[in-house]
Amino acid sequence: MNLASSKVFKGLAVGSLALAISGVATIPASFAADPAPAASQSSDARTIADKAMAKITQGLPGQFQVAYSKKTNKIWVAGTADRDKHVSTIARIDANSLKIEAVAELPIIKNDKGYQYDAAYGITVDDVDGTVWVTNTTDNSISVYDQETLQQTWTTAGIAETDPNWIEHPRSVLVDHESGKAFVTGRFFVSAIDLKTKQVEKIQLEGAPDGGTRYISMNILVDGGKLYVPERTGGKIFVVDTKTFKVESSFDTKGNAEGEVRPSDIAIDHSQNEIYVSSQGVKGANSGVSIYDATTHEFKKFIPVGTQALALDNDEANDLVYVSDFGTGKVGVIDGGAADKLIAEVAMNGGKANDLVVLPNGSVVAVDKQAGATATVPYVLDGTTGTVSTSDKVTSKPSKDKQGNEVPAKTSEIQANSILKFKVTATAGDNSEVKQVTPETREFQGYPATATKTTKATDTTTPSTEAHRTVDANGSVANIIQGLPGQFQVGYSKKNHKLFVPTVGARGNLASSLARVDADTLQTEAFAELPVKQNDKGQYGYTSAYGVTVDDVDGTVWVTNTTDNSVAVYDQQTLKLIWTNEGVKEGDPNWIEHPRSVLVDHESGKAFVTGRFFVSAIDLKTKQVEKIQLEGAPDGGTRYISMNLFLDGGKLYVPERTGGKLFVVDTKTFKVEKTIQTQGEDSTVEVRPSDVAVDHSLNEIYVSSQGVKGVNSGISVYDLRTGEFKKFVKFGTQALALEHDEDRDLVYVTDFGTGKVAVFDGRADEVIGEVEMNGAAANDVTLLKDGSVLVLDKKDRDEKVTLPYVLNGTTGEISTASEYTTLPGKDRQGNDVPASVQQLKANSILKFKVGLKDTAESAAPVTLTPTALQFAGYPTVTGVKAEESKPADPKAEDAKKDNSSTPAPSQSADSVIDAKDNAKSDAKTDSKSDSRDELNPSKDGVKADLSGSSQAQREGGSSKGALASTGANGVAGLLAVGSVALLGGAAILVRRRKA
Repeated sequence: MNLASSKVFKGLAVGSLALAISGVATIPASFAADPAPAASQSSDARTIADKAMAKITQGLPGQFQVAYSKKTNKIWVAGTADRDKHVSTIARIDANSLKIEAVAELPIIKNDKGYQYDAAYGITVDDVDGTVWVTNTTDNSISVYDQETLQQTWTTAGIAETDPNWIEHPRSVLVDHESGKAFVTGRFFVSAIDLKTKQVEKIQLEGAPDGGTRYISMNILVDGGKLYVPERTGGKIFVVDTKTFKVESSFDTKGNAEGEVRPSDIAIDHSQNEIYVSSQGVKGANSGVSIYDATTHEFKKFIPVGTQALALDNDEANDLVYVSDFGTGKVGVIDGGAADKLIAEVAMNGGKANDLVVLPNGSVVAVDKQAGATATVPYVLDGTTGTVSTSDKVTSKPSKDKQGNEVPAKTSEIQANSILKFKVTATAGDNSEVKQVTPETREFQGYPATATKTTKATDTTTPSTEAHRTVDANGSVANIIQGLPGQFQVGYSKKNHKLFVPTVGARGNLASSLARVDADTLQTEAFAELPVKQNDKGQYGYTSAYGVTVDDVDGTVWVTNTTDNSVAVYDQQTLKLIWTNEGVKEGDPNWIEHPRSVLVDHESGKAFVTGRFFVSAIDLKTKQVEKIQLEGAPDGGTRYISMNLFLDGGKLYVPERTGGKLFVVDTKTFKVEKTIQTQGEDSTVEVRPSDVAVDHSLNEIYVSSQGVKGVNSGISVYDLRTGEFKKFVKFGTQALALEHDEDRDLVYVTDFGTGKVAVFDGRADEVIGEVEMNGAAANDVTLLKDGSVLVLDKKDRDEKVTLPYVLNGTTGEISTASEYTTLPGKDRQGNDVPASVQQLKANSILKFKVGLKDTAESAAPVTLTPTALQFAGYPTVTGVKAEESKPADPKAEDAKKDNSSTPAPSQSADSVIDAKDNAKSDAKTDSKSDSRDELNPSKDGVKADLSGSSQAQREGGSSKGALASTGANGVAGLLAVGSVALLGGAAILVRRRKA
């Protein structure tokens, strides 16, 4: 991620590779600051597990930076081993085995001193365009190479110094498709290269030396439309808008001593709201990591690390920060959670640990520049003749030293550096001492026999053809287990690796809950006891949750109480209710009718909610609601029948079911920037789009659609930039929820009609596999951080289930039971429906991960049948109690401000939703729905629901959310008046709750 400020280019290393369990020794920190006086251990203290996986192998000579391709799971390393640039390459390395797959013979430059490579130093990967960007630092140029062929596709080499596109001494480069720029740090300015025109614009940093024109830079970070730039000489961090190039703010970095800090690298952890900055310092002083508030930039803490802390990367899912120390050759592991403390060090080869990157599975790959074993490489350049050979020796050019003395040519051995890969697990425990990890080694696997000769591509490019892929049944795993009755959506916490499932298991809201499920075992861990309400007839029912999303920044779960026209927030750990707008009256601007899906977006500071009218944006601080009108939706954009939402790069993607359009909305201005008319197989039949995802690596938008009676059920594909329709792929009879794995270019789609899940290959735009569930009602889907897929259905299983939260609608008692008694009511024809006893039945949870293999041509989809897992039973209910059910807004000051605009519910008659109006509205909304009514009882009291859901927050570890085209209208006239008191097992309403 970053170049050392050292001018030593010949640092090398050794290695051999062994995948083994490394020993971890607990000894005092070898390069932390003098310890503070001992203090009692915090309950939040973490250390690393006693067994850590670490391996080290011989790498390349002269390693500088390392980059990672998520799409291909490849590591890229830029290496230049000598000052004369006779031994330089970029290498593609398998991220699993660390085997060097290919090395490039870089373009050769001839000057008055002979021949040299256009040497590579900094490197970054662009998976959208399938390229690798390289800084040719000492030649003042930038080059781009094709990931697959290693051919050079573009370069600035040869541009004159007077050309405005010339960049002096470029170090780091970062590609940002959201702004359409590649940002490059250098000796003067930060440069922004337009990805289309390749024109360069210089960014002046006010406050940097010489009026912002003298800039000594290290690494950079792009996050949420902001470019974070450390400046080494002045010791500041600049925050730059990536579109306007204006410096929005800057702050001074801090250390633990007087003198220069010299910041080098930077990362942001949204879940902790912290910025981490590594700093080299001077002669050991101020070497370490400083921490700042991500919102205010207030300095919080400095953690000493080594003698020249350099590259830095963070694993936000596990709240771990990794930093390389060029001085000691170790990689520090910092607990970025509550402790903010160095907890481990992973050794390399005694010095010059240079750059590192965190992989999606939490592994870390680091490269050093420490001299090691002699290396025989196939790209050694003769500076006199310009010929390239395989050799273990290199001859320098004659030169002069600093005193002007002649230095003759010298032949020396080429020495390799090392590549380290490790993974540590943070666990609760004593962190008073820093654990030491020593990696295991294994025999080096060798360099490629020949280097790939790179030639600059012509302006005419030939489209690449890729082999088809299919599902490898032998390499796939699929398991299914008993779930919960009445499953709707699923939310996933990447941070805690937990699933959250809202359930409505009985008519009349008599068996509803919010469950937390372990993502590995699929066992249900805990239930929230939802608030109980009472209507004007004295009947009791839960405030039932349908839609769900996870907010790992605040540690909460947001749910939509669809039939109660409200939204609620629960704590992930305790499952306690902490905020709700239930009780807000219909005339209040904060009232949301029939909310379905919810997504939390901390970048805009809003929670977006779809509903029957409009899309609503809830301010995360004030909880005030702003309605977004979608121009082009029915009734002038005021009549909106919504499904799922998707957030990407400051854009909200909103499918609208009735009109069949996809709206792209700016998340800050709420303006509709683009409208796409979705398409299917038959233009005379409604498409009914339900869910959406974006794949930047393929520049495509994927939309699932339910269609009507099997027609137009499938996946449609659109160009991400233009919105142009590309293809429709038929799947199932009511395609519903959609999730995508951009790393593998796979899309997963549930079919509510057949109960199957499609595996859609985004590269070929075809269905290559189908995973079975239980024959119908595959409902919602989410992707886990390891690439596994989690699916819920709504198909009743045969097993008799006993739940610990069955509510008696007449008495309000909560008990553990396997059946429930429906409340008397009326059917749609107005006929009386008497109370009846009904059996509770569970749905299923499916988890699978597909293996892939290449094929010469398209093949029929491979069917996977899951293996049934043993169900371990349900836990007891935890959550809302009488004394704690009144939701406490964590922002007390905001709550005070909001009381005037968000009134508490009243028990008066005018606060009861009018049953006739509600029924009329539902009839209009759902008149074209194929799904049957969830909450209007049938003659026998129970009617299977065919509505589904879909979900999406693909940023920051959240999930998605949408109900299918359901007629879930609710029991009219239910009034939220109080919280639950447990008295002898009975849930009694004892007091009102404030919204």
